[in-house]
Amino acid sequence: MLLIGGLIGCSTLAELGIAVPYLGDPPLNSVNDLTKQKRGTIVYIKGIVKGSAPFLNSNAYQVQDKTGMIWIRTEKKPPTSGKEVIIKGKLDYQSIAVGNQELGEFYVVELEQLEQNAQTPATPTPPTQPTTTPKPTAIPIKPPAVLPQPIPDPTDDLFLPHKQQHK
Repeated sequence: MLLIGGLIGCSTLAELGIAVPYLGDPPLNSVNDLTKQKRGTIVYIKGIVKGSAPFLNSNAYQVQDKTGMIWIRTEKKPPTSGKEVIIKGKLDYQSIAVGNQELGEFYVVELEQLEQNAQTPATPTPPTQPTTTPKPTAIPIKPPAVLPQPIPDPTDDLFLPHKQQHK
């Protein structure tokens, strides 16, 4: 029994294959603090989607929190711009050397989009009654007081002066 207790004391439950459910919200990382983490670290980011870019075999989108903005690479369709998301991902870094300068950038490989806990249950809205648009009422048209004169027939000899017969 002491041997088993000693083995468990030197290991975490996750290393032993014993799953412990996490009942709270994940610890969120600010975008600004990601540069202090090591590559491969699992991070949780909450922010607003600001834009996306398609790649050949994947997609990427930018997430902004109050401290900055970072690219998220995903194999799925990116969320729509303006949507608030919580991302579980693995931190990575792309090195870009230009001359003597390092212009590389941190990004996150999306592992999962987490559902946000609802603060208050949604109140269902009552169904609305369909509205009917009133039919327009006919406005009676009064005939004109004076009837128009008929237009003369252009083939009539009286209308064409050059065809009039002189008597």
